[in-house]
Amino acid sequence: VPDGVYANEIFEFIQNEMQMRFENNVVLVYGGSVNKQNAQNIFNWKYSGVLIGGASLVINDLAQILELS
Repeated sequence: VPDGVYANEIFEFIQNEMQMRFENNVVLVYGGSVNKQNAQNIFNWKYSGVLIGGASLVINDLAQILELS
């Protein structure tokens, strides 16, 4: 999982490139290793949302992530 500064820089780069090419708002989601330990930190980034992978297989972990969102 990248640190927040790097993640936000990447987000801004992608957003700017997409807006120049397609001239509309871009919705970006973070699809890295989101889990109950790092979800709160990731929710502070500029991304519009997250893709929850393996953590969604454990209902209590998923519930904790959803409570943080």
